[in-house]
Amino acid sequence: MEAGSFHPQRDEEQWDQPQRRGLQCMHFGTVQGTAMGKALGIFRELEESGEKPTVVTYNSLMSCLEKSMQWERALNLFDEMKWNNMPVTVVSYGAALMACEKGLQWQQCLDYLDEMSERKITKNVIIFGSAMSCMEKCCRPDISQALMERMREEGVEPNTHIYNSAITACARCDMTDKAIELFEDMAKRGLKQDVVTYNAILDATCTRQDVARKLFQEGIS
Repeated sequence: MEAGSFHPQRDEEQWDQPQRRGLQCMHFGTVQGTAMGKALGIFRELEESGEKPTVVTYNSLMSCLEKSMQWERALNLFDEMKWNNMPVTVVSYGAALMACEKGLQWQQCLDYLDEMSERKITKNVIIFGSAMSCMEKCCRPDISQALMERMREEGVEPNTHIYNSAITACARCDMTDKAIELFEDMAKRGLKQDVVTYNAILDATCTRQDVARKLFQEGIS
């Protein structure tokens, strides 16, 4: 599964019918481009009716908000969950990390990773993938390298997506040698180098035509 592919309705426990209908409306609204105000209205109506929103409900609304580029509202909702002492899950943090990516909030992203450790919530490759994507968008290849080390320390092996994010971050900051090092490390570890990988490394080596030409030939051979 690629980073960012969260499906709260599949990953959490079952919920009652009123909340199920509310969630369906939220997802429908996002897919159809309907104003997010409707989804928020459903959520608040649920609260006012006496129905206590579940973690699943919060997670789904957070996901809708970040997909609609309303990352600040998504993070506010996450704060609300914690303020209400709700049992936040790895899915909750996943949605929050994706909101950080949308808002280019790299420091907040790191804080959430530390918070997960404090709460003893196990981080998986999807969580780290979202964090890596955030660092890529924020042009922080230095932190990307540190995150890859942290992954291994926590028993999570970086996959192709993780390396792609790291190489892209290097490309954006003209760190050609580091990008090549990461690219070569992928081969040593037997990881698949896909079209995204080659696009990233070619971007990183665009000022070194001999290297770029060699890599291009490797990619099409």
